[in-house]
This record gives sequence, structure tokens and C-alpha cells, in this order.
Amino acid sequence: MLISLNETDQASATQYLIQQWFMDYAGELAQHLDRLVGNSTIAEDLLQDTFVRAMKAVDPDRPPANPRAWLYAIASNLAVDHIRQRYRWHWLLSSLRPESPTVEQQVLVNHAIRRCLAALKPQDAEVLILIRYAGYSPTEVAALTGEPLTAIRKRLFRAGERFRQLHIKETMQ
Repeated sequence: MLISLNETDQASATQYLIQQWFMDYAGELAQHLDRLVGNSTIAEDLLQDTFVRAMKAVDPDRPPANPRAWLYAIASNLAVDHIRQRYRWHWLLSSLRPESPTVEQQVLVNHAIRRCLAALKPQDAEVLILIRYAGYSPTEVAALTGEPLTAIRKRLFRAGERFRQLHIKETMQ
């Protein structure tokens, strides 16, 4: 298979961009991911996945205006997906749990939380997780997602209310 010079130049430009972004942002992205998932080994894997996705998605002729925010969005989405897969939802109901829950009770609560979060719009669940679980401020989430702060605050309120309603229904069954 022959590769044209244009394709080679494009691949080189992409590789250069990704290398530059890695040198500029890898450290802070690793800390961000570690903060989100609470495990440095998993954070390193997610960091690698972030740059792999960036390499596949970036157009070197039209790179993102704010590569830092773009990379943070990719990394945050990967972390949220990882957290969803691991059922790490106990944080939402910590005040409702008995003092010493049994393993069975913990499993039931985690499944209930998972079902409630799955019923939310993905963007609403993401904002709820980033602010309530990961400890980011609405301003930080707005910067990460590129959305207006008012939209993030509305989404957080809407997600919290919807989650409460779903959880009440879930526990009454």
C-alpha cells in the first residue's frame, strides 16, 4: 500500500501535536484523572487512552482552539465511563446508609444508584458526578466542558432533583 506524501505529512503533524500536548498537559491530566478515579494506576491507563483518542480525533489542519479543555473533556468522559463500569455510586447515599451495612445491603444500594444514574441524561449524570463525587466546582466543570456556568448549574440542579425522585421510587419498591 502506497502512502502519499500528504498522508505522511498529516500523520507527522498529528504526531507532533500529540507529543506537544502530552508534554504540556500530561502531568495535570494525570492528576485530574487520579482525582476522579482515586487510583493512580487506572489514571495512567486513562491518560494513555485520552491521548490515543485525541490522536484519532484531531485534525492537524484544524486543531481545537483550546487543546487543554479538549483533552480535559476527553479525559473526563473516559473517567466517567470507567466509574460507571465499576459501580462506584455509594457516595450519593452515604448519609442514608446504616452504620455497618452488610455486603448484600451495599450491593443493593450500589445497584439502585446505578439504575438511577442510568436513567439520567448522560450529560446530567456527568455533571452530578464531577461536582458531587469528584469535588469540582461548577466553574471548573464549565471550563472543562466549554458550557456556560449557568447551564452547568441548571444541569446540576435538574440532575440532583431527578436523581432524588428516582431514588425515592427505587427504595419504595
